[in-house]
Amino acid sequence: MVKQVHVIGISIHTSQLAAREVLQHAFNSLPNLSRFCKTNRVDSMLPIFTCNRAEWVILSDDITPFQSWVESHIAKQHVYSYEGMEAIWHVLRVTCGLDATIKGEAEVLGQMKSAIQAAKDGQLLSEVGYSLMLDIINRAKKVRSMALLDSKPHSIVQTIRYCLEQVFSDLKNRHILLIGAGEMNQLCARRLQGYGFKNMSIANRTLKKAAVLAAEIGASPSDLQDLPERIDQAEILLVATSANEAIIRPDQIGRRSLSRPLMIFDLSVPRNVDLKVRDLPGVYLFDMDDLNKIHQTAKDQRDDAIELAYRLAESASYEIYQTFVLRLHAHVVASFRGHLTELKDEVLAQAEEKMDQGADPGVVIKRAVNQLLHKALHKPTVLLRRAIKNQDFDMVKTIDELMGVEE
Repeated sequence: MVKQVHVIGISIHTSQLAAREVLQHAFNSLPNLSRFCKTNRVDSMLPIFTCNRAEWVILSDDITPFQSWVESHIAKQHVYSYEGMEAIWHVLRVTCGLDATIKGEAEVLGQMKSAIQAAKDGQLLSEVGYSLMLDIINRAKKVRSMALLDSKPHSIVQTIRYCLEQVFSDLKNRHILLIGAGEMNQLCARRLQGYGFKNMSIANRTLKKAAVLAAEIGASPSDLQDLPERIDQAEILLVATSANEAIIRPDQIGRRSLSRPLMIFDLSVPRNVDLKVRDLPGVYLFDMDDLNKIHQTAKDQRDDAIELAYRLAESASYEIYQTFVLRLHAHVVASFRGHLTELKDEVLAQAEEKMDQGADPGVVIKRAVNQLLHKALHKPTVLLRRAIKNQDFDMVKTIDELMGVEE
């Protein structure tokens, strides 16, 4: 049987988390994955486990043994599968972030890279399997770049980052002051840390709560007593408290200039920043309405980018599959050429021996050519006759094309 690429996955839409946990635990508990793969006729395996995904990308000539193992741990109706071109299209779509909960997100690309490296380190990927995975990663990067997916914010935090990029050329060294340590600023702080921001401070009504979040992200905590001084040191403010009135007023903000601007993001409802702050020179104020308008404009652009990415990925998946098939059968081409080379060497050696014994070179060459022709054409001729006899006209056409015969 011919090896093929397959995807076996568990639907998160129909299965319970507990059931997926049982399956993942059973897989992770296998004592020897390499031996397991050989037993189940798996040439290459890429396990992909995330909070929203449980899949295996597999190269095998018979997926039945592994699929049976999966279905022995979870009900069959929760299992889906893809084969060949559809499998590669699925994996590329996943890697591009087009199958994610938030379409177009880049996080899954990093997860795929980590999964591939782990599979390689665990000797679960053959040379052909590893090359296929690298092709998918490289094409996913190209698709995302061509569709400009990474330039379109798809969350409030990314919208904030997008606004910052319009004012500051170097973001990571900017001083960020988060005022409030509630759920919104916790989310912002963690995301900003993930983006590489390191210089952050947290001011909160209760110092204890500020200290907990500060310890998590490596920031400095404070209460609100020295707020004007803290604001003066900052370049970016994220304000999200439960106060029912403005806690940031114009008199608390020192003079700013275009060379040292202050960007304020009021994420509170009701708003915590006095609107008069917007009139101060060198100060940029964004409230939730402003951010939602920017986000909606970006969302419309992102929808167009995702549609373009789908088209690019679909085209790329075909090219990846063609390359994969060529690699998969490269040994057939090499074997064919090697066989003909052996025939040539055998006939040539016999001809040289006869000429060394004094035979007529013209006769020897003619005989050698006929002999080589007979040996080379024997098997194709047998197959062609059998195909004609069995009315296997697809095979007849294949042999016809192989030999370059014109009808």
